[in-house]
Order: sequence, then structure tokens, then C-alpha cells
Amino acid sequence: MIVFPVDNNITNCFIPLCIENVLSEYLNYKGYEYQYAFAHALDFKFDINDCYEGRVADGLNIEYDFIGWINKLYNINIHEVEFASVEKLIDYINSSIKQEEPVIIHLDSYYLPWSTLYNKEHTMHMVIVINVDIEQNTVKIMDTIEKEYYYDITKETLKNACKFVWDIYLPDRPKTINSQQFDMKIEKGEIVLISKNRIELLKSLAITFKEIFDPDIEFRDKHDLDLMRTEKLVDDIRKIILQINLFCKWMIWRDKNMNEKKFGEVTEIYLQIMSKWNVFVNLLYKNCIIGWKESFRIQGYTILSQIVQLEECAYEKSIKSTDNKSHVKHSIELLENAKKYYKVSLEDKYNNKGFCYDEKLRTYEDLTGVGEYFVIKEKVVKNLDIFSYNLHNKYDNIICEGQEILINNKYETSEAYFLACAEWGAVDERLIIIGDKESQSITLHIQDLSQVNEGTPFFLGKTYDIRGNIVQENAAVFLYKISYNKTCVKKIVLPNCPNLHILEFVVVR
Repeated sequence: MIVFPVDNNITNCFIPLCIENVLSEYLNYKGYEYQYAFAHALDFKFDINDCYEGRVADGLNIEYDFIGWINKLYNINIHEVEFASVEKLIDYINSSIKQEEPVIIHLDSYYLPWSTLYNKEHTMHMVIVINVDIEQNTVKIMDTIEKEYYYDITKETLKNACKFVWDIYLPDRPKTINSQQFDMKIEKGEIVLISKNRIELLKSLAITFKEIFDPDIEFRDKHDLDLMRTEKLVDDIRKIILQINLFCKWMIWRDKNMNEKKFGEVTEIYLQIMSKWNVFVNLLYKNCIIGWKESFRIQGYTILSQIVQLEECAYEKSIKSTDNKSHVKHSIELLENAKKYYKVSLEDKYNNKGFCYDEKLRTYEDLTGVGEYFVIKEKVVKNLDIFSYNLHNKYDNIICEGQEILINNKYETSEAYFLACAEWGAVDERLIIIGDKESQSITLHIQDLSQVNEGTPFFLGKTYDIRGNIVQENAAVFLYKISYNKTCVKKIVLPNCPNLHILEFVVVR
């Protein structure tokens, strides 16, 4: 019995997707479609009248019922079954596995040593059992929320952690959704993918946050990071990201399945929206660590306003349903003999000191705002001499805040190279190239500094916390290449994303 793992998470942050993952694995194995349930994932609710105690989170009600949607769309029913003893549970699992039938079971993360919630928090976590060893009294499970995927569970762990299994009733024949009929229902307004009311409610959330947010009221302890990770506001934002993530999964699957690019641009926008939400959560964590400033209310409102603008754009693009070219991340072809290039002067825009060559000679480096800094150990790309990075200045990188950078280059160019990294999670953003002919919006996906096996590392090193402890044993600053329509670049507008750091920028003829 071969059950292929599924990780539906296309974001750069943790979201609770165990139910969607295990059912995707099971239904893929059985040959049943389920993906159109993800098309109905967006369900944002916010009511300012529920914020009467001054907590913004009280107005949020974020829910998505995947099980309900696969029942409604595909006639798939799921029931919980409990067992009187762990012995009967193992017998049931063994009988199912003998019939080549994987079993979805509940396992409370509190009892799972590999989980980040081990001995900390009880959960309704779901995994799929793919094998059983009766002699050893163990079962092999697949848990795609975790990095290793496969784990052996003892009888004792099953006894403590498992409350029930899922009994899944499938229709005799797999049901599929007719895409043309689905699209016709969208045109008639019978199906709404992105509600216009969603945008109005997001605007209401942004304004409410600006007017009433107070960390002393919002949180149980505004300085306790462990509590912050479980606060309702943080939990609801994770659910918002989860919903958008699943909607993007459907759009990507639909375009691939139909061999079209109908939703490519909408997907691209929502990747940016998820990145913005993740930045918002990261700022909550950082302020919890370094102390809350009154300016955070405006900072948070700015990010929420950006999210609203992007949602409006996604709504318009989804209505038009035009064929768009999907964003393709091209591998970088290094310029070994790049003689005609223009190095963009960034020194007057540098606003952060985050890098050094020796942790013992560190002065005041603080890349992340909470005392973390990057020690460069090695330059990886040695055949590209268009960069001349200098660590001896007061500042050595730009925290992106929407800065406009004027360009004095008199020649037409069509591509650019730059050094950058993200911290506390990768980001999806847009950079704007303003030329003498047109303005061009360029999609960026910037890896987190810990993702050394992705992209093209330029510098390799380690990151340390304020006390000198290693945070990331392997870290990188990456080299990126972007292409644009040939133009004489007059101005570059950076994204507004405080987790994104730009070190150098070069345009090439």
C-alpha cells in the first residue's frame, strides 16, 4: 500500500492544515476528486459590534469547514468512531491495513515527541496510518505537518493520544465537478469565489485596529511570547492565511488540470496577501519581545490597508477572469563578463545594520529588530564582480518601507541583479520599475535567510541572537535576477515589507 504524502501548505509560515492534508492523502489514494472544496475556502467575517470590550480579535469569526464542503460537493461522509480499548483500536487498524485501507486517526500533539506542542498544548491533530506491526504493537503514521513525515507510534502513545478514528463513506463512483458548468455558475452569480463584502469587512477591521488596538487589552500578557503564539488574534490570522492558501491551491490545481492560466494573476496577488499577513504576525511577535510602541497601531494599520488594496485588485482580476501568464521563477544565469552595468546607489537609503564578518567584533548589528544579526563566513558566487559590498559603513542594508530610489543611468536596460534576504519567513512582494516608457510591476519571491538550499546563495553564514547564541546554523543572503521590458530606468520603488532586506542593486545592459 503506497500512500503519497500531501502538504497543502504553499506559504512560508505555519498554518493548521492536518485535516486537509490527511483527507487529500486518503482521497488521492482512493482516486476521488476533492479540490473544488478549496474553491469555497474564503470566508472572512468581522463584526465591530463584538469588539465592545476593546479587543479587535473578538470581532473576528474565521471558519472553513472542509469536511462539510466535500460532503456537499462530492457526497463524501465522515463519522468519528471511538474504541473501548487500545487493543480494539489496533485490531481495527490492522484489519483495515490488511485490506489496503489507510486509516485516519486523531493523535493529540501533546503526546507526540516530534511536535512543537509536545507536553505544551492539547490538539485535535489528525494523521494517517499506513502500516502496522502487530508483533511490536506499533503503527506507522504519516504526519505532513512535520518535516520528517513518517513516525512509528507505540501502543502506549496510541492509548494516550488517540480519541477516535474517522470512518469515511465514499460514493460508489467518484464524483467530479464540471469546470464549464462551475464557471457558468460564477458568471450567473450562483457561486461567489471572492465576495465584495469580504473587502468591506477587511476595511472595517483595518479601521477598527487603528482606532482601538491596545496590547494591554488585546493580549493576556503582551510580553509573553509563548502566550502570544496562542492569542485569538494570532490564531485567527493563521486561519485567514489557511483559507487563502487553500484557495490558491485550488486555483493552481484548476489551471494545471485545465491546461490554462486563468487564475495565475489572482494566485500571484494572494501569495502577496499571505505574505503581508505573515509580516503582521511577525511584528506582533517582535513587539512582544522588544516592547510595544504607540506607533505600532499605525504600522499595523498600514499593513492591513495594503492587504485591502491587494484584495481589491484580486477581486477585480477574478471578475475579469482573463488569461494571464503565470509568474515563472527563472533560474539565474550568471553574468561572468558583465561590462555594461550600472550600480544603483543605495547608501542614502540604508537604514539597518545587520551584517559582520566576525561575531567577536560585532558592534551594534541588529538585522531583525530583536537583536538577531548575520555573520558572513563565505562568498559563494565568485565569478560575478558587479557587487562590491562594504560592511564598514554605519548601515549596510535597506529594510524595505516603500522607498523610492532615483536612478541616473542614461542607458536602456532590461534586467537587474540584487542581493537580498527575508527574515522570520520568506516573502512575496512587488517591486516597481519606473522607466521613460512605462511603469512595470515585478513579482518577487525572496527566500528566508534560513532557506540555504533554495535559490542562489551569494553569502553564506550564521545568525546569532542578542546574547550570542546561534539562531541559524546555516544562513544565506541570496542573489536574484529580474527581467523587464527594455527601458531607461528612472526610479525603483521598493516594497513596503519590514521583513525584507536589500543589500545591493545593479541594472545591466
